[in-house]
Amino acid sequence: MTERGEGEQMRGSVRPSFRGLDVLAVGAFGGLGSLVRWAAGEGLPKAGVPWGTVAVNLAGAFGMGLLAEAVRRDRSPESARRLLWYGTGFLGGLTTFSAFSGEAVHLGAGAGIGYGVFSLLAGWAALRAGRRLSAGASGRSAAERRAGQR
Repeated sequence: MTERGEGEQMRGSVRPSFRGLDVLAVGAFGGLGSLVRWAAGEGLPKAGVPWGTVAVNLAGAFGMGLLAEAVRRDRSPESARRLLWYGTGFLGGLTTFSAFSGEAVHLGAGAGIGYGVFSLLAGWAALRAGRRLSAGASGRSAAERRAGQR
């Protein structure tokens, strides 16, 4: 954080000086994300594959892709604040590595490894899809999107 309160340059973007409101917002959005995760776990079938955890983790990866691409394009303090509130807060509360890990162990060696591999690959694909959708919405060409991914 800077003494001026305006933000500082970091890797071509502006990092804002976070305030007390940011702490409250991250906590509030994190709590909201956790409630959505709980509701998904309660509302989706639990037989065999833990669909609630799969759903929230894939939705979170997709959401992070959308958000990351938007923040990458708009390197303002407000954009960094959105990443903090919605990425760290809501998506951090929504997604769950601990439940994923516990469920993989509970499924047993074969199914747990398959669940883990599927979750990682599907999460990566969801993140990429979110980034591509966000980049496409900005009107960037395919060549511009490829150049921005390097």
